[in-house]
Amino acid sequence: MSNVRPITKHLVVEMRYDPTLAFYGLMDKIGLDLIKHYPDWERSALTLEIRDKKHKRRCFLGHQRCFFEAVDFTAEATELEQASKLLEKMHFELRFTKVRRFGVRRLISVAATEPYAELVRNVAAKFHPKSERLDKMLRGKLEDVAYVVDVRTDLGWRYHLRVGPMERKQWFELIPYEIGIFNVPEDFPKYRDSFPERMYFIDLDCYQEDIAFSDIAPVMAATRQASAEMVSELMQYLKGEDHGSALT
Repeated sequence: MSNVRPITKHLVVEMRYDPTLAFYGLMDKIGLDLIKHYPDWERSALTLEIRDKKHKRRCFLGHQRCFFEAVDFTAEATELEQASKLLEKMHFELRFTKVRRFGVRRLISVAATEPYAELVRNVAAKFHPKSERLDKMLRGKLEDVAYVVDVRTDLGWRYHLRVGPMERKQWFELIPYEIGIFNVPEDFPKYRDSFPERMYFIDLDCYQEDIAFSDIAPVMAATRQASAEMVSELMQYLKGEDHGSALT
């Protein structure tokens, strides 16, 4: 695992707010105001989804939640900036001050060359205590494993973390994709094939509940810095290294 590079492959930024009937009279206006950047759209009587297939982005708009989703990008900072513009637009039009929940979820891939069984043994050794009694209760040989925790930070925001070995096919069995985010259906297999055959999977969902809209920007900045440091430290831990290596 020397010189591994964690890569955020999938990013979701979500905001939930109090339900409002005002949304239904405003969703078309919001979509039209954003049409320059999101020319493709799909509308129902209750929701609006706008898409930028060139950059593989989409925004979902509803009466009590909205989210921004991006895949196959080169700069996470650029995507977070785009997400912020959507949140600001929703806040401006719907005029709420409190946010029920704000979250940033990163799905991260760290390519690995070791046999899959070795990746399983490594995660089991690092995150799960050895127990002969448990081995007997399992009544078989361990084939896969994951480490899953929910954490509340000292700063008040929380996160849900999943870490484990993964094969390419497992990623796409676990993570749902909206094919409409791609220019043509043939682009999805190309994107799928860009993933490493074997990897360490990190799902880091950071969020805070019941906050003022004005606090979203600092929370986003804090979670971005903390998640970068956390992923780097997790990889050092899995590799058995004590020295630092920056997340790029």
